[in-house]
Amino acid sequence: MSVSDQHNADDEAALWISRLQSRSVSTHDLADFARWRRNPNNAEAYARAEAFWDSSGRLSSDPDIAAAINRAQNTRRRPVWHRFAMPALALASAAAAILLFFSGGLVTTPTEHYTTIAGERSVLRLDDGTRVQLDTDSGISTAFTSRDREVSLTKGRAYFEVRHDARRPFVVTVDHDATVTARGTKFDVFRRDHAIDVVLYEGSVEVVNLANGERRVLTPGQSITIDKDLPLRATRISPDERGLWRSGHLSFHETPLRDAVGQINRYTTRPLRLSRESLGDDPISGEFSADDIEGFAAATNTLYGPGAVVRSKTDE
Repeated sequence: MSVSDQHNADDEAALWISRLQSRSVSTHDLADFARWRRNPNNAEAYARAEAFWDSSGRLSSDPDIAAAINRAQNTRRRPVWHRFAMPALALASAAAAILLFFSGGLVTTPTEHYTTIAGERSVLRLDDGTRVQLDTDSGISTAFTSRDREVSLTKGRAYFEVRHDARRPFVVTVDHDATVTARGTKFDVFRRDHAIDVVLYEGSVEVVNLANGERRVLTPGQSITIDKDLPLRATRISPDERGLWRSGHLSFHETPLRDAVGQINRYTTRPLRLSRESLGDDPISGEFSADDIEGFAAATNTLYGPGAVVRSKTDE
């Protein structure tokens, strides 16, 4: 076996190692690998590469490197594959190159953006396994590294079931106004026009008002509102009631009509409006379907008189 043939076999062996570590390996890939490995020279090359890979626990077990390999496998640009090719005569230098690529322990995944439009809700799963439910007209952006997991709530409301990872805190940021840090927690964050609401259902979160640096740790069944320079005050809430939005319902309890109409309007492109501004502070209570805007309008007009709220004539 020539030196050139050995190098080729080692290159191919390194490629197979990275390919077979993918989360999803097709039966076609496995058949190709079996055929390739029937060649004794290829089998020896694979054994050398596998032994090196296994001996370097930091490379073989680090989830960030595994994620990077998966991303490399999902791209069609051949040069990316060469980053993980490890000829036998250069295995040590290749390992050093990989570690240099992940220098400082900081591995960054691409920023992802998720949004919903008016009347739409969606459920998604982030790269780390965290489950997110986006409310209507809402959006988040994610920026994950090997050190932390950052999510920016760009608009609306989102519910998070955070996958526990002691190495990487999970932080939700809302503009430059607040951060919510969680570890293995269920909570939601609502970005309203002039305030931010946080509701904790399970676990623990630390809320920080970035305007004044005030911090507060919530326990399950607590809600808190961040409103500029106002002090943080946690209140007890009914988790079942506050979480109704996830099933497409809204619950109001002595809520100013202005605020209730504002919440209902997030679910439609033809918003309701108060016929008289003086009605804005009047309270309304009840549970309403977010998909039944007309039902809310009818109930309100029954309570406050015909025409108290009216539907816009054109889409806005």
